[in-house]
Order: sequence, then C-alpha cells, then structure tokens
Amino acid sequence: MLNHVYEGLVRYDRNLKLEPALATSWEIVSPTTWRFHLREGVKFQDGAEFTAEDVQASLKRASDPKSPLKGNIPAYTGSRVIDDHRIEIDVTPTRCYRMT
Repeated sequence: MLNHVYEGLVRYDRNLKLEPALATSWEIVSPTTWRFHLREGVKFQDGAEFTAEDVQASLKRASDPKSPLKGNIPAYTGSRVIDDHRIEIDVTPTRCYRMT
C-alpha cells in the first residue's frame, strides 16, 4: 500500500535491479555514506518543490523509535543536506548494503 502513496529514492525494476526513482543517481562516498542526487522539477500536490530537506525530514520521521516504519531503515544513522538536490545518508557498517 505504501508504494502507492510514497515514492522512494530508488526502486526495483522487473528484474529486481535497483533503478532511479526520486534519485537520479547515487554514489558511495565511503563504506558508510551514500550520496544521492535528487530529481529536479518534482512537486508535491500543493505545488511545493521536492528537495533534500524533504528526504531528510522523512528519514528522521521514519527512524524515530516510535515510528512503525523504523524497521524499514535499520541501517540509517544520519544524513546531511548538501544542497537542494543532493543528500548524504549515513548507515551502520554492519548493515551496509551495496547499491550498484
């Protein structure tokens, strides 16, 4: 159900390979940090622009101990907004997954 309401930064294609969604590309900055480049021109239903601040707010909300979504992002430890369309996301080293 959530996939019909929320769009992720990446998604699986029909061959179960990751492909861009709200992120146009990503790179591994370090073993525990990923940098995502976000799609420009995306707007919310109220006309507000989609930015890295929105990604960070969603990650903070989902990682709250009381959030029912916390289990969906167990590796998340923090994030930094670089600019409107770039964000770095930190993950725990033991739960790091290769996104290539």
